[in-house]
Amino acid sequence: MCEEIGLEESIDELLGKHANMTVSTGNAVVAMVLNMLFITTRPLYLTSEFLKQKPVDRLISPELTFADFSDDVLGRSLDRLYASGLETIFINIAKIGRAHV
Repeated sequence: MCEEIGLEESIDELLGKHANMTVSTGNAVVAMVLNMLFITTRPLYLTSEFLKQKPVDRLISPELTFADFSDDVLGRSLDRLYASGLETIFINIAKIGRAHV
């Protein structure tokens, strides 16, 4: 579903890619969504542990591994989302998702 609505691409298009980050903010959001969908009681900082048993190359990106999704990476991604305005991001994703229906 994340792929179908263009979640990762929409976020990365709005925020751009940070020069010092291997994992884009869009990648991090997809990882956190997967974590929350599979195990609703697992805290977000354990996303890397969750992804250890999953095919990250197929679910998120061929260039990434579970180890790339540290709690620091996720925290920086959440900070970038908040700083750019969550409402704007949500509206853009909703527009794209509606276009696919």
